[in-house]
Order: sequence, then structure tokens, then C-alpha cells
Amino acid sequence: MRNLLVVAYYFPPCGGGGVVRVKSFVRYLRDNGWRPLVLTVKEKYYPAFLRDYSSLDGVDQGDIFRTNSFELAGKVNDKLYSSFSGISNVPGYYSSLKTVLKKIYHSIFIPDEKLLWLPFALIEGIRINHNYEPDMIYVTLPPHSSAVIGFVLGKILRKPLILDFRDDWVGNPYYNSELRWRNALAAKLEKVIVESAELIISVTEESKSLFLRKYPNLPESKFVVIPNGFDPGDLHKFRNGYGFSSRTRDYIRVIYTGGLWRKRSPVALFEALNIIRRQNGNIPIKLDFYGPYVDEYRQLACNMNLTDMIRFHGNIDREKVLMEIHDSDVGLVIIPKEEGGSTAIPGKVYEYLALKKYVLALCPIDSALASLVNRFQLGSVVPMDDSNAIAEAIKRILLLHKNGRLVFNDSNGLLQFFDRSYHAKILAEHLNLICSK
Repeated sequence: MRNLLVVAYYFPPCGGGGVVRVKSFVRYLRDNGWRPLVLTVKEKYYPAFLRDYSSLDGVDQGDIFRTNSFELAGKVNDKLYSSFSGISNVPGYYSSLKTVLKKIYHSIFIPDEKLLWLPFALIEGIRINHNYEPDMIYVTLPPHSSAVIGFVLGKILRKPLILDFRDDWVGNPYYNSELRWRNALAAKLEKVIVESAELIISVTEESKSLFLRKYPNLPESKFVVIPNGFDPGDLHKFRNGYGFSSRTRDYIRVIYTGGLWRKRSPVALFEALNIIRRQNGNIPIKLDFYGPYVDEYRQLACNMNLTDMIRFHGNIDREKVLMEIHDSDVGLVIIPKEEGGSTAIPGKVYEYLALKKYVLALCPIDSALASLVNRFQLGSVVPMDDSNAIAEAIKRILLLHKNGRLVFNDSNGLLQFFDRSYHAKILAEHLNLICSK
């Protein structure tokens, strides 16, 4: 069995959608001849609201190497992270400190402040290499500073580098800066790292196309797509990963899982519900939000008298999230263009599919997510800021439910293609090909 050094800043017990992909690769690569050796940070660097100890299920703790970082940790980090994300307003010392640190981080650290992990990651990576002699280095990003760590480790250890871009870096509006020099430096840094890597993995064809446009002189074979998907090991309670219809009820249950930040706004959705209510009276619909949220959205729902339809639950562990998805009828996705919405497809979409939920996608209509939903007739696609269009989409959902047609049809075998154990096999094939060169 060959060894693979996996550089993953975010790893269980850190929760969140970005962790599921690398966790699944680590889980299933062993079945395909590769032993992952995970290099990550200690859990104290993850904000408390992101920690989910149920996410450790299925992970071999003996092959995880956790290090310190120069970042803030513990309660101070929790307060600052909440402030940065807009989850809560932190007064006094924390409010002032987070403003100062945000300016410092934005001005100094390129690509991001997680670059403070670099010296610890390099030392531990060299030690892992001495003890286990990995054949190559796999890096999952963001944070995009992990690409810098992988690049330096690859040069020091003389190992092939594989970069797995869950989100695009240069060209992604979410990571663009108002400082032109910063964007220019990030572009040069990405170019050097991408050119040195043996393989670049994207999660969508749109993301791969963006790389090919940015680097036309590099061989197309260097860029591959391994999409996001669902982990059958996490869904074994639901017929080995494939869901079945929710229980019968007289209303539609819509579920949203993940963070609600200021840019990822449900305001137009709330307005759409008000439009329908003014037209038709009471609406047989319940909308449940699971995950961290900006408190002003909860207050807005109260001010709009929507609390009988909208409920905010905060964070729950991953197993409970999957149970709630299973018990819902419609899976909601919100992706603003500013978060790389044109090329990104969140992992939650595939869990909605695995549990056979109709998808309501509030996203750019020319995006990768819109293409997926429309191509396979998975649900409705509506711009996230168009309340009238959202209202019409909800009316269609209500009509489908009334006629008993709010069902998921997998006649084309779509679910098999998005099984993460299958994706691990594809990744292993790429790794084997690189080793054979």
C-alpha cells in the first residue's frame, strides 16, 4: 500500500461542507491501495460552533497528525470568528480587535491568514516524510494558503503535488480584493503553484474551464474533474445511502443546511413568502434553517410575521443534519455570485439528491449548479435576489405537492455517479498513473 500525505487545514472534528470531501477520500482511499496520512491543525483552532465530533466517525485516528499554528485559538478565536462572519455582534474589546486584525490579515497575508500555519505544517510534514515516506502530496483547498504549504513541502521533499480546488482561487469574486496589488500577487502565486503541480482537480466542469482559460499553455490532461457527491458511509441508515420519500403530511417541509452569512441572504425568499401569503392567505410550508446564521435574518422573519413558517435551529451535528434532510421534502440552496456561484456546487446538493429531495436552487442562472439542476430536472433554479421569480417557483412546488408529483426520479442512475466511494477510486487511479510515470 502506498502512502499519501494529505494536507487539510479543515478536518474532523471540524464540521461544515468543505470537510466532507476530504474525509470521504481519506475513508475510501484505503480500499484502493492508498494510506492517507492527514496533516492538519489542532481542534482548538476551529471555532466552537464549527466543531462536530460525530464527523470523526469512520476516520482512522492513528493516521492524523495535528499541529499548532500561530493563529489565535480558544474563546478569543470563537468571538472573533463570530464577528468576522456576522453571526453575532461582539462589543468592546473583541469588536475593536476584530476590526484591526481584519485589516492586518487583508493587507499582509496572501492568500489568507491561515498562512500562519505554514512553519508548523512544514516541520510536521518533514517529520511525516521521514517516518512514512509518502509517495506524493495531496492538498485540499481552501484555505488557499494550504496550496503554498503543499508547494513548499513538494519542493523540499521532492514529491509530486496534487491540488484539489473545492473553490476557485484567482477569478473567484469571493476571494477578490479591493487592493489591486494583492490580486496581482495572488495571481502570480497561483500561477507558480499550478504550474508546479502534477495534477489540478476541480469539482465542476465550469471550474476546470476557468483554469484552462487562465493557463492555455498547460496541457489539458493536467486538469481533471472529480465532482462533489455524497458519502454512502454517512447515509447507511437510509438504505445504504439512497433515501426514500418523506412521511405524508399536509404541508411542505423545506430545509436549508449550512451557514447564512450577509452575502448568502434569504431576504428575497422571505419577501417571496410574503407575496404568496398576500395573494393566497396561509401557505402550507415550513422552512427550517440548520447552521450558523446572522441574527438579523431571524429578526427580519419576526418583523415580517413569518415565524409560523420559518424556524432557525443553529448548529446540529452531521448525523442529525442528515436525519433532518431525510425528513424534509425540498432542499434549499443559496449561492450568491460573490461566493464563486458561477463555478461552485455545494456538497449539500448531492446529499439532497442521495436522500431524494426536490432542489430549490437560488443561484445565478448561468452557474454550474443551475446547469446540474436543469440538466437532470432536479428542481427549480431562480436568481437569489428575485423575490417574484422565487414566489413563482414556490407556487410550482406547492402545486406539485398537491398533485403528488413532488418526487425524485433517478431513472438515469445519477446517484451512482456522485457516490464518493466511486470518486475515491477515480482519485486513486490518477495517483497510480502519476506514480507510474
